[in-house]
Amino acid sequence: MKAKKLIPLFMLLIASSDSWSAVDSGDGSDGACDLATLSPINTSVKSLYNCTNVTSSGAITVTGTNTLIIKSQGDITISNSINLSGGNGVNQTAGTAISGGYNGGINTANGNGPSAGTFGLAGGDASDGSGEEAAGGGGSGGSNGTLGSAGSAGTEDATTPDIPGTGASAPTNTAHSASTLTTSLRGGAGGGGGGNGDFAASGNDPGGAGGAGGGALILFAAGNIDINATITANGGNGAQGNYTADAPGGSGGGGAGGTIFIRSDLNVNITAAISASGGTGGTGNNSGTSIGGAGGNGGDGVIRIDDIDGTIVGVGLTTPTATTFSTGVSTTTSQTSFSSDISPGCALNSNESKESFLMLFLILVIFQFGFLKIKKFQEIEATR
Repeated sequence: MKAKKLIPLFMLLIASSDSWSAVDSGDGSDGACDLATLSPINTSVKSLYNCTNVTSSGAITVTGTNTLIIKSQGDITISNSINLSGGNGVNQTAGTAISGGYNGGINTANGNGPSAGTFGLAGGDASDGSGEEAAGGGGSGGSNGTLGSAGSAGTEDATTPDIPGTGASAPTNTAHSASTLTTSLRGGAGGGGGGNGDFAASGNDPGGAGGAGGGALILFAAGNIDINATITANGGNGAQGNYTADAPGGSGGGGAGGTIFIRSDLNVNITAAISASGGTGGTGNNSGTSIGGAGGNGGDGVIRIDDIDGTIVGVGLTTPTATTFSTGVSTTTSQTSFSSDISPGCALNSNESKESFLMLFLILVIFQFGFLKIKKFQEIEATR
């Protein structure tokens, strides 16, 4: 009799937990999604896709500034490459980012985004005399999961001493770690631009522009997630400083790698490379008498893979190495908002882990047994 009384209690507990799923798989309102058919995917127009299942039958193109978010009530199968990498700096044109990344900086501006690279200083000073020359300093690299590096200082012509530009300092804070992705998710920061070179006899040589940070991608599925083609969210490279006279400009810093968050209720199978590496800083331009400062490299991004009930295969194909969370991922029944200063927030609606579910069930069982014993005691007392 006691066991029968526990059945309704058990069913009530299951109902109150919503489901065993710990993945927000969306509402399926976009139906079956073929990413090739949806391409070009402009995330400035639509960045969140609620699919019943996801495939790709051809080339995938992504544009726009907001983070690309794909949720599936079934499987996600990526059979064609997805490129969310930041653009390279080209001469004095900063690299352009997509899908939640941040643009690079130019020779008079820092890179964009949190923990961005800063610009290198120009060579020389206001009191330069005719014929003096000093190269510009390099911009620093942007940061994300790891710190970007500092730019190097320019050098001077020993025959006409002057003050070369100092390299930009490295950022001091990272923007993300794997543990922060459930509350904040954005791409990599841009690299800083190089400082101008100063050649008093014929003017300045401008510094190179910084590379853009890699973009951000979210893949959530109630089914399996199969990655059979490359996903790339690398930072863009910094441009080399200009050289027309004898005092080259400093080179731009590399953009930081982007952010990739994969979460599945079942299995995650990776057979192709997933990359969120930092871009390289531009090399210093050598005039023969002075050298522009090299740009700093961008920091690496963050890759996180959560697998609730199955297995994760192919982690060795990720760069940097993905942080993984398997069965027993700590989740709650509350809704947590992703925040981003460039893209609209999205929600992670996750349920209690199995351990919490079973613990709650055990507590309720103990409570009911105690209640039945008290009731029986009261009945015995009433018959006396």
